[in-house]
Amino acid sequence: MRKRTSKSHPRRMRRKTIKKVFFVGLLAFLMFCIGIGIGGFMILDNIFVKPEARPVDGPSLSPEDPKEGNPDIINILFLGIDGWGKGSSSLSGGGNHRTDTMILVCFNKKTKDLDLISVPRDTRVAIEGSRQHHDKINAAFAYGGPDLARSTVENVLNVDIPYYVVTNYAGFRRIVDIIGGVDYNVEKRMYYVDPVQNLVIDLQKGQQHLNGKKAEQYVRYRADGLGDIGRIARQQKFIQAVLDKVLRPSMIPKYPSILGEMTEYVRTNVSPGEMLKLVLAGGSIDKESIQTSRLPGNDGSIGGGSYWLADHVKIEQLIDSIYSKEKQKESDNKQIKEQTDFAQVTLEIQNGNGQKGQAAILQKEFEKKGFEVKEVGNADHFYYSKSQVHYKPGFKTVSETIEKAIGSADLIEDDKIKRDVLIIIGENYTG
Repeated sequence: MRKRTSKSHPRRMRRKTIKKVFFVGLLAFLMFCIGIGIGGFMILDNIFVKPEARPVDGPSLSPEDPKEGNPDIINILFLGIDGWGKGSSSLSGGGNHRTDTMILVCFNKKTKDLDLISVPRDTRVAIEGSRQHHDKINAAFAYGGPDLARSTVENVLNVDIPYYVVTNYAGFRRIVDIIGGVDYNVEKRMYYVDPVQNLVIDLQKGQQHLNGKKAEQYVRYRADGLGDIGRIARQQKFIQAVLDKVLRPSMIPKYPSILGEMTEYVRTNVSPGEMLKLVLAGGSIDKESIQTSRLPGNDGSIGGGSYWLADHVKIEQLIDSIYSKEKQKESDNKQIKEQTDFAQVTLEIQNGNGQKGQAAILQKEFEKKGFEVKEVGNADHFYYSKSQVHYKPGFKTVSETIEKAIGSADLIEDDKIKRDVLIIIGENYTG
């Protein structure tokens, strides 16, 4: 396990800060993946922050080594902070800046799968530099900037996260406005006023058009008794709505403008070269390839404080499922290939029209095609007006081939048949 230390341990902030939701960096990455194009390469030079050497000494916070075994997966941590104005490059952490949003994006360059794991900001974790040693995960940025936030999430998920993207709420509002807002169905009446934070959320229930300001209200709302968990669900739902918008061909002319805005509101250590590779690798990604999830766990209270308590067994299962998708797809493809290989398919042929010898004739025809006919006989009656092809789950493609060979037939999925495929010859069979 690599050992890490934070470079600075500023005083823990004591006053309550304004909490805001920031998705602009995530939206930027998703737009890269759907084909913004190589034209953004030069613009990225303005937002690139050269990564510093990873710390190699200090106490270990995790007994396990980072997840390994799939070099095609790139992990990027998106951090939304509760400060940092336009054009600022202060990313060292400290002061009053905590993360309000943490989303780990796992991008598989080979399968084009994109998994988004939202990390509740109240997740209880071990943080280097914290006086209590354990703290809420959103404090990691305050203690050591994006590098400490990144290493803290690494320890929770037991994965290697080489890259980060830091952004703020102003960029989120601006990007939503640039794409022309989003038509969205707000699921409930949302009203909340906090004079201390100068915050007013006032949204009606129902279908409506959300501009940047209204969209920010929607993704910030957490006064429904569900807290951060309900808010995360709304964040993920809103991301899908934005994808529906930016995937439209009419949005392509706006991509350069969106990229230009990124230079003001996003900082990242993803190099221009690596981002270009992501652009090229993610060019064919589609919405169906994007999966969202939340860090497994449950609400709990420790020492009078309310936390999200991570479930490490379920976390390991989640990460394993993401890292094994490629193998699962290869297995599925192999299984499909075997099922469409006639030599691997067993048949039973039954005479359902009473005409002598037809089942035996079909047996010879299908054996010539490479099928293995296990059984030939009579059906339960001879009054089938139309032939039937019953097939077990996974054999539909083969059954369609068989149906074409015998003429018109009803295709019926049936997991109770003895063989892979059962053919019942009806009166419409002409031989």
